[in-house]
Amino acid sequence: MPLATALLRARGLGAAVPAAWAQESLEDLATRVYFRLRVACEAAPLPAAGLCFVLPFMQATVDAGGWGRTIRRGVEEHDEYAQMDHAAEQLTMVVDLVRFHAHLAADASMPRTAVVELLVQLMAAHAQLLAPAADALRRVAEAMEGSDGAAERDALLRGLLQPDRAVRAACLAALDYADLTDRDHAPELWVCVGGEGSGAPQLEDSARAARALWEENGLEASSALVGAVVPLLASAAPEVRACAARAVALAMPAIAALGAEDAAAAVDAALDALLRAYRAWYVSLEPELDAFGLVVPGTQNRRDVADAREAVAEALLHLAPHLATSAQVQRLVRFLVHERVLGERAEPVRARMLAAGARAVADHGGRWAGDLMPILERFLEEPDEGTAAYDCIREGVVVLLGRLAQHLPAGDDARVDAAVGRLVAALATPAESVQRAVSECLPPLAKRLGAARQAAVVEELLEARTLGGARYAERRGGAYGLAGVVKGLGLAALKRFAVVDRLRAACEDKKEPLRRQGALLAFETMSAALGRLFEPYVIQFVPTLLVLFGDPSPDVRDAALDTARVIMASISGHGVKLVLPAALAGLADDQWRTKKGSVEILGAMAFCAPKQLSLALPAVVPRIVTVLADSHHQVAAAARAALLRFGDVIHNPEIQALVPTLLAALDDPAAKTDGALRSLLHTAFVHYIDAPSLALVVPILQRGMRQRAAATKRNAAQIMGAMATLTEPADLAPYLPELVPLVRGVLVDPVPEARATAAKALGSLVQRLGEERFPSLVADLIRVLKSDASGVDRAGAAQGLSEVLAGVGIGRLESLLPEIVANCTSARAPVREGFVLLLIFLPATFGDDFRPFLPQVVPPVLAALADEVELVRSAALRAGRILVASFAQGDGVEQLLPALLDAMHSAAWRIRHSAVELLGELLLRVAGISGKQAERDREAARALFFSKQSSEEEGEAGSGAELDEEDEDEESAIDDAAIASNLREILSQKLGADRCHAVLAALYVTRSDISASVRQMSFTVWKSLVSNTPRTVRECLPKIMDIVLVGLASESYDRRTTAARTLGDLVHKLGEAVMSRVVPILERALATPDETSTSSDAGGIRHGVFIGLSEILASAGKIYIDIYADAMIPLVRRGLCDADPMVREAAASAFNALQQTAGPRVIDLIVPPLLNDLQDGGSPFALDALRELMAVRANVVFPVLIPTLTKVPVSAFNARALTALIQVAGASLSKRLPLILRALFDSMPAHHGDEAAAAALHETVRIIVAAAAQDEDTLDSLMLEFHECVKVPKSCLLAEAPAVASRVAEACFGMEAMCQAFGAGSAGRGRSVLGPHVADWLRIFIDLMGTVGSPKVVQASWSALDALCKTVPKEDFDGYVGPVSRAVQHVTESLPAGQRTLPGFDLPKGLGPLLPIYAQGLLTGSPDTKERAVRGMARMVKFTDPSALRLFATGITGPLIRIVGDRHPATVKAAILSTLGLLLAQIPALMRPFLPQLQRTFVRGLTETDDIVRQRAAVALSALIPLQPRLDPLVSELTTGIRQTDDLGMKMAMVKAICALVRAPNASSSLSPASFQAIEDAVCRTADASAVVDSRWLTLRSQAFGALCAVLPEESAAVKLVTQYAISASNDSAVEQAVKLAFLSSAISERPEIFTTAGGDILASVVASVERGMESSGDIDQGLAAIQAIQVAKNALLCDTLTPNGESPAARSLVAALIRTVDPQTMGSFDTDTQHAAMLALKTLAKRRFDIIRPVRDTIVLVAIAHVRDRVITVKLAAERCLLYALRLAKLSEEETGDVAGLEEFVRDVGEEKGRAVVDYHRRVLAKLADSTRELDYVSDVEAIDNTEE
Repeated sequence: MPLATALLRARGLGAAVPAAWAQESLEDLATRVYFRLRVACEAAPLPAAGLCFVLPFMQATVDAGGWGRTIRRGVEEHDEYAQMDHAAEQLTMVVDLVRFHAHLAADASMPRTAVVELLVQLMAAHAQLLAPAADALRRVAEAMEGSDGAAERDALLRGLLQPDRAVRAACLAALDYADLTDRDHAPELWVCVGGEGSGAPQLEDSARAARALWEENGLEASSALVGAVVPLLASAAPEVRACAARAVALAMPAIAALGAEDAAAAVDAALDALLRAYRAWYVSLEPELDAFGLVVPGTQNRRDVADAREAVAEALLHLAPHLATSAQVQRLVRFLVHERVLGERAEPVRARMLAAGARAVADHGGRWAGDLMPILERFLEEPDEGTAAYDCIREGVVVLLGRLAQHLPAGDDARVDAAVGRLVAALATPAESVQRAVSECLPPLAKRLGAARQAAVVEELLEARTLGGARYAERRGGAYGLAGVVKGLGLAALKRFAVVDRLRAACEDKKEPLRRQGALLAFETMSAALGRLFEPYVIQFVPTLLVLFGDPSPDVRDAALDTARVIMASISGHGVKLVLPAALAGLADDQWRTKKGSVEILGAMAFCAPKQLSLALPAVVPRIVTVLADSHHQVAAAARAALLRFGDVIHNPEIQALVPTLLAALDDPAAKTDGALRSLLHTAFVHYIDAPSLALVVPILQRGMRQRAAATKRNAAQIMGAMATLTEPADLAPYLPELVPLVRGVLVDPVPEARATAAKALGSLVQRLGEERFPSLVADLIRVLKSDASGVDRAGAAQGLSEVLAGVGIGRLESLLPEIVANCTSARAPVREGFVLLLIFLPATFGDDFRPFLPQVVPPVLAALADEVELVRSAALRAGRILVASFAQGDGVEQLLPALLDAMHSAAWRIRHSAVELLGELLLRVAGISGKQAERDREAARALFFSKQSSEEEGEAGSGAELDEEDEDEESAIDDAAIASNLREILSQKLGADRCHAVLAALYVTRSDISASVRQMSFTVWKSLVSNTPRTVRECLPKIMDIVLVGLASESYDRRTTAARTLGDLVHKLGEAVMSRVVPILERALATPDETSTSSDAGGIRHGVFIGLSEILASAGKIYIDIYADAMIPLVRRGLCDADPMVREAAASAFNALQQTAGPRVIDLIVPPLLNDLQDGGSPFALDALRELMAVRANVVFPVLIPTLTKVPVSAFNARALTALIQVAGASLSKRLPLILRALFDSMPAHHGDEAAAAALHETVRIIVAAAAQDEDTLDSLMLEFHECVKVPKSCLLAEAPAVASRVAEACFGMEAMCQAFGAGSAGRGRSVLGPHVADWLRIFIDLMGTVGSPKVVQASWSALDALCKTVPKEDFDGYVGPVSRAVQHVTESLPAGQRTLPGFDLPKGLGPLLPIYAQGLLTGSPDTKERAVRGMARMVKFTDPSALRLFATGITGPLIRIVGDRHPATVKAAILSTLGLLLAQIPALMRPFLPQLQRTFVRGLTETDDIVRQRAAVALSALIPLQPRLDPLVSELTTGIRQTDDLGMKMAMVKAICALVRAPNASSSLSPASFQAIEDAVCRTADASAVVDSRWLTLRSQAFGALCAVLPEESAAVKLVTQYAISASNDSAVEQAVKLAFLSSAISERPEIFTTAGGDILASVVASVERGMESSGDIDQGLAAIQAIQVAKNALLCDTLTPNGESPAARSLVAALIRTVDPQTMGSFDTDTQHAAMLALKTLAKRRFDIIRPVRDTIVLVAIAHVRDRVITVKLAAERCLLYALRLAKLSEEETGDVAGLEEFVRDVGEEKGRAVVDYHRRVLAKLADSTRELDYVSDVEAIDNTEE
């Protein structure tokens, strides 16, 4: 009824429909009807009569284009997934309905013609349905094969005249199944043959297919065929007209080849038909008047069919080569001239007619020039009519005459000259077609002119017309003529007449824009005429052309643009490559005019030939797009115009209509890209997309696929996929390198719809372009599936790969499937997930073609359901659902059902769960309903029943007391009456009764699965299939029992348990009737020949028996158990003593259930016999039986046993008993754990000396902690107990409390046992409950290792620490470096006074537990961790006895040496070097094997960039040097390093090392003379005079020099060294003086005796050097020399050997020099640093050698008082201190406390006037300073600085 109603309303007969039925809109009604039809017909197609009834409604739907509107459902209106288009849905379902019923087309009584026309109409009007409609048409044609009639064939042939190429191709494909042999010809098919030679690949393909059909059906060409084709020239489709025009000409050779008729006659007939058609289609557009002057009706507003006439002209053009006689050619020429066709009102027709005439004259003029020439000459002799039409005819005649003149005989020069004159004169005609035709006529005639005439013609055309013409038409005509003449004369004419040079000069003429315009016109026409021959000149002309684009004259700019167009249209691919760089480079120019010109010439490339255009566009358009945002508006406008030109040359009308939208999106991508994509998406394409269209669309698609919005990316990808079928592969190929990565980027979008669209796009690209254009795509996608990328990436890759494989073909899938299946079981989870995801998409992509692969695919999918990774399991379940949904009909059930039934018995519960779920879906689909629909029907029936029989329900509520709540719902009468009562009948019909019962039995058994998830899923599926459980169970009971018995005998514990539970469920459902049958079965199964047999089959049966017995006991009522208890108790007792542990465990479970129901008598009948057997040895498994009982009833047994077993002291027997029972105590152990442990710990002293008893107790402790380790709660209790046991009161000394020490030691043993129970590596982060306790126990054990006086505690704590460290995985060691370091620091700092080592470290392997932690932190930790590890090692070494270090010397030193050379922060390296130095100091003897490596390490450390590292390396090297027997190699290495490096820091480190080396005790005896010389060269001969000396560098060198002087064996050698390097000369620079004085100062300090024993000359030289250094000069570095001189003077004056008293000449000279340095009258230009140094020297002398300065004290005081007001604070403070000590005011010692006597003496010596200032300053400042020096802890800053310097 809805279909009839919809048909009436669709046909406009809605009045016949009752108003109540018309309330629903036609849109909703049609959509609903089609949806129901589609769903129903997909499963079961309609009969022929039904389709005939539906077909009129389908036709009405197609005629109306569907009914409806687009409904927006989402926030994003542009999101096609958020909108509904009912009209599109209706049309799509029309195609689907036809496809479903295509097989009915074999019936001739069907309206097949209507179906064909319907599909052709759909394809023509709705491009989006082209592919499915074409497939449906192919199926219909295939079904009609052999029975098709003329009407059907005519309908298909008419489809060949459709405008869309794709529609024509679809009809051609369908005609392949048709029989056309009964026809003589088929004009529609021949028109398709006319596509040959068109140049369009699609037309060429169609032409080949049509030619093949023509020949296969034996069709013949004839004049009748031509007569039938000519009317088709008036077709509305341009391509059909063009093909028909070519088809007329193609018929001529075909007719001639047949020989059935005269070829000339056939040409005459074709010519007659064409001329008649032209005359018929050329009608006057003026209305006709009758005799009364009135307009004849029907003659107004006539349509000019110019397109048809143009097609006739095109046909004549193609026919011209086939004209066979002079009469035919004359007839055509007379038709063109005398019938005024050359004066046609439509310019396109006129041009094509002229081309046809020119073609005829050119092809046949050589033979019949004499016949044709009079016709043309006579017309030219006629008087001028003065009309525009006559002018056109005349111009055409001139062109024809020019063509004909080419064929004049060689001696007729006069007529050739005249013809040229006429042609040149015709160039003035303001018609470009005429000018172009004249240009084409001139080349052959120009060759026949004389040289003079040639020059004259060129001159006239170039200067008079092209460059000097007054009118534009004259200049353009001259350019055309010049191009024709040059073409005729050849390229040599360009040089001969200097054409190009003159044209360039004209282009550069700034005054005459007309000349510039004319030159551009000449370049334009010559480019068009000469083509690629002129290309070299074009390339050179491009820069000039760029300039002319910016010409002030608009005419010149327009001419430049036209020239660029023609140049680009004729340029070759190589030329494009040459032009592009210059044009693109101009875009980067700073001048906007140049940039604009470049844009315009790039825009002109729109007019390139298609091949060159497709080559240039990918490079040109993106660059132009970037210029759209240029700051100069003219450049941006030029870019827009350039893009618009590309839009103008677009041949696709759909894209042409969208050009403004596309250009707007390119101009404003941020705001307009979305809109452009929507427009493209909602456009129905019926034409192919050409290269210019791609150039505009692709940048928008690229932008769209780069957007963040998923909808935008999806739209772009969808368009990309559609373009693959709408474009030429060659045009799309250049964009693939950029587009494919973008599509693959959308393929990994988080939004599934976006991924799906991208995958389809990728598949479309591969299908259209072929896999060879994507050589690595499949491999790349497989690589993503195998990678560790995110799940989204793998899902996208899987979906993309499925679409790509579908595009490539089923063969590719077949070759790849073994790899896919193999990777589904890969060892890596990401790989498994990726390939299982692929199996989700392959069935949906390939459809029925995937069915043969089910046997290979199903097993890996089911196996993946039990994968350990959730993502793999989820993917496998989705894949299984897809397989079920796709192949639930037909033979797919035969392949899926056995696999699912087997999977329901899998050992993995996840596989069972998913198998049940998939089985339910499969059964529902087989039955034809969905689970949701069944549930809705069940709820509706239940509501209806309760609404009618509520009172009856109350009366029956308690009748099913034996059933649980779920089964009451299942077995109620509601389900029997209203739900799925026929489901089993349907399944029985489709599967067979036996198989149906087997499936239901398997499903019932899984309801008792050990996994709750499996049980729940099984119950859900069962509920959806079964309406009455008891009845179904009784029907399926044989099958159920078969499964149960097999399960009870299975080796799988899960299957045995499931089978046993099923027994219990049966007992619960069916009561005593089942028990009476089941218990005897169990007895027989248990009665095996040998109950001690351990065979797997017998043991499995016995195990299953007791599992089943447990379930029976749990399910049966107490009454039934009491009845059968006497029979079951012996069974349980036998099972407890069984040899199979699993049987004993199951029997214990049965005992538990039986005891709970039957009470204490069960214990009385079972436990005492077991105890007797244990004592008497009656059964070897009695103890095991008791353990099993403890495992199930420990809460009852254990409390009774504990008091006896834990009585202190615990005996060895009790300990062993505890050991046996504790292992099965379970949770009851945690409550009694403290009691047991304390009893064991307290019993240990009682067994002192009894090793066997102690071992038993230790074993019990070990078992306890092992059991506790398995339970987190018990472990926490154990940890608390251990913490309590190891606590030691602060006032308690373990050495004095043996009981406490014993308890602590036993607790440590317990922790050791626990760590051993957990196992090595078990305490990793997050791996066990022990992990959080590790750091705390590390601290405790390390603290206990510091116990003094209790070796037992130390040993126990060390053992526990060792076991604890072994539980930590090696890779986690670095995380414990910090806690261990802190613990070691704490315990070492807490050692008693006098205890230098840690007792735990002094054990034989004391460092063993902690050293790996430090070593791992050192190797893999962070920089901070490595530093802590190194410092921790250093502390361990420091607090370990050297004898204990012997074992670990290599273990510590090796890693340190190994990593010190790696890249580490400076702090780490410094710490390592310090530790190595400490090792050298602690265990020098053990370090000797490492001395070579250490020496290299330390020397390498001297070359580090960090100063701290270098300093530590130098210190460590100092510790190594005394151990090194041979120092010469080290000296050589250090001195060489000093010479070769330019880094001052490295030099200083090496010099510091040399200092340590020469100061070593063995240096004097170990160093050779060569080494002394090398040190001398390295220290003394380093050139520093050219630069300012660094103070640190100078200090180190001077120290090395002094040390060298001190170590030299011979004193004379030292004197010589000092004389050579330390005594300055008068001509030395200030820097040189500074260096020598520094050396001198160090030598005086290190070896002063050489200055006295060598004689007075050297001392005098010292004084002289000092005086020279303190001389004031203008040298900028003099201050540096002065400071060093002051230091020499101070050292010399402080040395008693050199200056015994102040009266010696040297002392007086040196003191005087110091005073001159600070005396205001003599200090000259000395800087403040020098003054400060001199003042400090005087202060030091006043303090330590007052006898030296006593003679000049007054002078010093006066000088110092002059500096107390110095603005430099350091000088002021030094002056004050100098006054304090010079006047003896400060406290110097306990004897010399300081007083004012010196001050008074000074005042007396100098007088009161000079002393007043000193006295006054003393009162204000010095007195206070003097008092402060008398404080006990006083050390002034100045004094500290002084001491440092000293």
